[in-house]
Amino acid sequence: MREQDNEWSLDFTLPIMALLKSTGNETAAYLKAREICHSNRLLESCLNACNGSMEIEIIRLGLRAWDKTCQGLEEIRDELPCWKKQGYVITDSCSSHTTRLRNSMEFFARNVSMSSLPRVCSNFDEFSNCFIEAYGRFCGHSSLKLTEKMFEANKEAMFKMVRLKFSRQYTIPDACTGTIIRRDADSSDISLSILSFPFKLAILSNFDAMTEENGNKIGYIGAISYTAGTIIGSGIFVSPKGILTHAGSIGLSLAIWVGSAVIAMLSGLVFVELATSIPESGSDFAYINFVKWKPLAFAFLWLSNLVEASCSCAILFYTFGEYMVEALDPLNLDLSSTKRHRLEQLFGFALLWILMWANFFSLKRWASKIQIGITIAKLFSVSIIIVTGFYFLFFKGKSDSFESSKVWKNTQSKPGEIVLAIYSGIWAYAGYDTLNYGTEDVDPKKLKKIMPMAVIGGLTIATIVYILANIAYFAVLLPDEILDSNAVATTFSKKTLGNFYYAMPAIVAILMIGTINSDIFSWSRFIVSGARAGMMPRFLSLIHIENESPRTGILFHVFAAIIFSFIGPIDTLMNYLFVTGMLRQAVTVAALIYIRLKKIPVSSSALRLPIFIPVLVFVISIALVAVPAFQDLLATGVGVGMLIVFLFAYFLVIWPNYDWSFLRKIDESFTQFCQKLFVSVIDEGPKIVYGNANENEKSKL
Repeated sequence: MREQDNEWSLDFTLPIMALLKSTGNETAAYLKAREICHSNRLLESCLNACNGSMEIEIIRLGLRAWDKTCQGLEEIRDELPCWKKQGYVITDSCSSHTTRLRNSMEFFARNVSMSSLPRVCSNFDEFSNCFIEAYGRFCGHSSLKLTEKMFEANKEAMFKMVRLKFSRQYTIPDACTGTIIRRDADSSDISLSILSFPFKLAILSNFDAMTEENGNKIGYIGAISYTAGTIIGSGIFVSPKGILTHAGSIGLSLAIWVGSAVIAMLSGLVFVELATSIPESGSDFAYINFVKWKPLAFAFLWLSNLVEASCSCAILFYTFGEYMVEALDPLNLDLSSTKRHRLEQLFGFALLWILMWANFFSLKRWASKIQIGITIAKLFSVSIIIVTGFYFLFFKGKSDSFESSKVWKNTQSKPGEIVLAIYSGIWAYAGYDTLNYGTEDVDPKKLKKIMPMAVIGGLTIATIVYILANIAYFAVLLPDEILDSNAVATTFSKKTLGNFYYAMPAIVAILMIGTINSDIFSWSRFIVSGARAGMMPRFLSLIHIENESPRTGILFHVFAAIIFSFIGPIDTLMNYLFVTGMLRQAVTVAALIYIRLKKIPVSSSALRLPIFIPVLVFVISIALVAVPAFQDLLATGVGVGMLIVFLFAYFLVIWPNYDWSFLRKIDESFTQFCQKLFVSVIDEGPKIVYGNANENEKSKL
């Protein structure tokens, strides 16, 4: 209770202390206060156009005090280092006064009894004097004079509001018209006032409400677009032969496409439960860290961010460049291999910078709209292949491949080959967990509905597209033609669409924009999650003060991808990480099972699956780790070796809890520099109340 009173007194006396606590340092608190000043000016201009109701006048009282605060914000800024350092010591020294004032105010709020108001006033005077003296004792004369003026402004505004609200029904006691005992300045000298208690209710809560509904969150359509757009990548146009290679026949290939979709759906639902149980961004890292498996969380975090994320993004934007240059081939530009390579890089880098810039701003206004548009274009492009294939199937009589004697021809019976075919199928459906990386960017009021809708809707769309596209391919192309082709969509177009096949590389390139956009969205949130957990530098946890974009995380991811694009055969490096990627998912699912068995409290809005589904997904994940591991021992050894290196780094750097003061000072300085450069604050994560585990049983999927 005492700790709660101290927290309350921090908010009540100097709410900028709450800003210091939530943002992490003085610069961030100052920037946040400056942003509130700007928002208040906008609100005041809006209020001036409204009728003069009592409620508006109450808000205006708060705004006037805030105007004076904003005029003197630089003076407050000079005192912030001491206030941050001594804040809890000061509040603890006045805890008894805090308790008395809080109780009297709560009693008045419940009963609206004028007889209790003098007690509130006298308690406020005692409370004020205690804090003024404490700030003077611990932080010096300047802090004493500043806090003296602030408390007087608080009291003046508070009881003006009370008189405005109740004077028509009640007689306001004279005891509440006096001044603070220590005050030695004329009221006209009151130049500073951070938030008073009623101001916080009337203004700051209004500001928070505005930012919550300011269009920075992903809604239903955006969520489905991110999921479907990530799953349906360029592979369906370029190389759908992976499953056919291991399955052998058309019939088994189509069956594995369906079976893989079922497995992906079960896995996706498991991640829905994780997202609603632990509504934090960061996907696997957030969930593994939640159950305190910190060494594994740290190792997967750094391995994923430094290698997997950078390599995957580099491959994506470089492939985009290749297809854009290939689309220029009909122009006969006669490019040398060096110039062609440079042009491919130029296209890739240009796209990356454009998408980075779009992700710097509001998701709903920019990045999400790009994703929706690209997903629609992607579905339209696939529909060209599907409609063309079905035209040849039903109107041209191209049904030879689906005759009973051919559909199961060359079917593989080796368990190892079938498992590898399933592995390829599940890889094709990867992306169902995209929103888990940025759960906090999903509208929190609708998270429980949006997450399952995005996973089920996105996977359903992807499954229908994949099945119909493969049927279209098999209607036109023989299995051997598919296996011999490096770009199945181009081969298909040459046989069916005439000269239009020249446009196919450009179409594939444009459709890759959605995949790269999702990549930036996902991995930047992954970085922020790790940084605010203290496992990456603090500057990577910054988010923009208005639109909450993780600008430093986005920039870090983009720069890392560009650097990795110059190091050589990064696709080989990615092959080494397939096993560790699947292992990370297995550990994540194991974390959910652990939560369920130990009945660890999670969010009260969690959706719950029958326990056999997470267990089944865990068994499948282990199988998908084991089979490829034995198929390619070298790749497995390199991937696991890199994981062990980062595990060793955890026990060397994090576990001993050394005071790396020189690194901390560098990080703090760079964090403050980035805060000013990107107008950002430190993201402390969502304020989540994890309820009783038994209560969560009521909410089932």
